[in-house]
Amino acid sequence: MLLLGLCIPAFGLVCDSIWALAADTTRTWFARTRRRLAALGGSGGLVMIGLGASLAFTGRKD
Repeated sequence: MLLLGLCIPAFGLVCDSIWALAADTTRTWFARTRRRLAALGGSGGLVMIGLGASLAFTGRKD
């Protein structure tokens, strides 16, 4: 039972480390040119506006 209990944090650590390395690599690739970084920021802003608009039109009536 102890071994199974230790597996979950170990797998979590491995998976989170892989995600962190992938995020670092992706961020480094985007940061190489200002144009890519600006496009990423602009597209992130558009996604936030789209999510807000969809929430405004389809929000729950609580």
